Amino acid sequence: MFDYLKSIKKENRPFIILLAAALAVHLFLPLKWSDDALLMLWSSNADLSHFLIGSSRVLPGILIYYFARINILWRLANPVVLTMLAVTISKLIPCKDERLKNTVICIAVIYPAMFLVDAGFIATTLNYLWPVTFGLVALLPLQKVLKGKRLRWYECLACIPLVIYANSLQQMCAVLTAIFFAACLYLLFKKKLHPYIILQLLLCITCFIYAYKLSAIGEHSRLARDIVRYFPDFASLSILNKSELGFSSTFYCMTMEIRSAAVAFWAFSLFLATAVFRKTKRMPSRIVSAFPFVFSVLFGVANLIDYKYVPFLKYLTGNMVHYRMHLATYSFQPVPDILFLCVCASIVFSLCVLLENIQRIISALAVLSLGLASRLVMGFSPSVWASGYRTFFILFIAFIFCSIMVLDKNIGLFKKPKHD
Repeated sequence: MFDYLKSIKKENRPFIILLAAALAVHLFLPLKWSDDALLMLWSSNADLSHFLIGSSRVLPGILIYYFARINILWRLANPVVLTMLAVTISKLIPCKDERLKNTVICIAVIYPAMFLVDAGFIATTLNYLWPVTFGLVALLPLQKVLKGKRLRWYECLACIPLVIYANSLQQMCAVLTAIFFAACLYLLFKKKLHPYIILQLLLCITCFIYAYKLSAIGEHSRLARDIVRYFPDFASLSILNKSELGFSSTFYCMTMEIRSAAVAFWAFSLFLATAVFRKTKRMPSRIVSAFPFVFSVLFGVANLIDYKYVPFLKYLTGNMVHYRMHLATYSFQPVPDILFLCVCASIVFSLCVLLENIQRIISALAVLSLGLASRLVMGFSPSVWASGYRTFFILFIAFIFCSIMVLDKNIGLFKKPKHD
């Protein structure tokens, strides 16, 4: 085994280690809990056609049906997809130190892939990890087109089913639609528009319309059921209310409680603050860069204390998490939104300090904006609070992308200088 690792290029060894470790861990993961337990029971008592009734995610549903019946298939396949995610991220982002980049990616992807499984391992990975991975793989041909490289026919053909599967996750569908649409405009301006980009954009739009029709239109739509089950007042909210709900719920989960979303945000904000501290000695820059991490830790810890001992916290959070007690309600609180905007501004400031180059800054902010938008759209769903932390999956992948961009530009800050 060790001889085999030595024969592989150093920069690729983290992927092999990730695959081997994931395979070993997956063999012992408990699967009979949450949605997985229900899916196993349901799949054992129903044929495939009955299992898919009412599902808006046909391709994931088919795989879930067979994986729930034969668990070993998922235990073998999911580590491969997890490793594929790490490899794809690595190929999409350049870095001066490939080995360090790949090591960071392999460690980082484990968190969103295996810890945001509040709906069960099989259900969550098939509905989130797999669509995000396949969607990113479909961006590799786009990357070649943008670089002016030749795109082979079989690459286009192979990406068609991947894009269709990726679009089964509405959040990923929205992200891919935005990316391919922007790419179309850019290539049209350059007069280098490629049929692959047009095809993928049309697929994304078609899948979006299909998913919306299944989820939101009709007397027995999923939207209507979720409103009754989770958020009775949702139908009365305006577009502005839903936009604010998506924004406030996203940053509340990342900065005002100690749970899965907060842990990932802590890691990202601490990484940025550490890089800024190493890059500059200017105290104002250090204070601004440290604000997101300090803010989230202080409010996360304070939220563990009873409201009667921290009365100002009740004023800040208001009714944002009433669903935990019964059904969700909506209450606009301007003070938290102002604080959340300050957190956003601090993150943007840190990226500007660390990336310097305007092109890099725009790229990082675009990636971060897409990731953030993928969670903000949950404000337009009555299950905004009930869907759990898996809805942050794409945002956490965006954190990884931005971190690698910062690492590439500031590689010297994270490596010990060599002494003769």
